Amino acid sequence: MLLLLPIAVNALLALAPLQARPLLACRADHAGRRNPVRWHAGRMTAMDPEAEALPDAPIPGLTTVSANEHGPSGAVPAADECPPEDVTALELLRFTLPVLTAALSAEIMSVVDTAVVGTLGPQQLAALGPATMLSDSTVYLFFWLNVACTNLFATHFARGEHRDAFAVLSDALYVSLACAALLVVGLSWGGGAALARICAMAPGALPGAKQYLAIRILGVPALMTATVLQGACTGMKDATTPFIAIVLGGLLNLALDLWLVLGCGMGIAGAAS
Repeated sequence: MLLLLPIAVNALLALAPLQARPLLACRADHAGRRNPVRWHAGRMTAMDPEAEALPDAPIPGLTTVSANEHGPSGAVPAADECPPEDVTALELLRFTLPVLTAALSAEIMSVVDTAVVGTLGPQQLAALGPATMLSDSTVYLFFWLNVACTNLFATHFARGEHRDAFAVLSDALYVSLACAALLVVGLSWGGGAALARICAMAPGALPGAKQYLAIRILGVPALMTATVLQGACTGMKDATTPFIAIVLGGLLNLALDLWLVLGCGMGIAGAAS
């Protein structure tokens, strides 16, 4: 995780000066308004019928698109509003780093479990590894729910179609619960056999691994619905709320691990709880 952070930061800083190619041009008239215009066959056409006439000569401060970028005619699709202002590197970091943290939340909590269970001895730690790998990797098979919810929710929300956006969220939550139920049934039925094959070289770790997996899969529905809700927040450009929830959940996970594993003596079962 620590290796990914500088890579992400450097990529964002490198991409920050780049601007998306506008589909239309904008200019400020004498009243200070930003009027959208389109460029077709070397001539500007005002999108606002009340805007003042545009001369053929270049206008200082006008953003245009060259003809070779959109074919020989230089035609640019029409739009109803000016392109948004440039996004700064700081704004990208404020949005991207919390999203990156949210994507790594399961790994972070697994590392906390590993650190606490590791104090109990090598056998408990050996049991934790296969069970964590099996539970986390199977949940990642359904990460497409997060991607689909983010894209569809953001599309409707950006258009002002809030009812449709939350209808997408509702459907995604139902689908996530159905997928979670299938995953819980599948791991309950075949998880023990899979762990037996994984722990074939260390049979002493198998009972602890089965115990951890049996408890861990009970939280799969909550994890998958949280993934969908995180996608909806990302679609609204709200990266702060999932970040706060993950930080609070991580602190609670650490406190409960210390209390249940070390204080109550529950061992690996306390880490899974």
